[in-house]
Amino acid sequence: MAQRVQLNATVSENQLGQRLDQALAELFPEYSRSRIKEWILDQRV
Repeated sequence: MAQRVQLNATVSENQLGQRLDQALAELFPEYSRSRIKEWILDQRV
């Protein structure tokens, strides 16, 4: 079974206007943008 992880971050002013997957990939470089996009599409973000 997959482990559930909760992450928290604050978007900086220079990230305003960026796509959500791009901003999150910068904030959490350990996860690929493709993985983050899957989470967004699955409504887990």
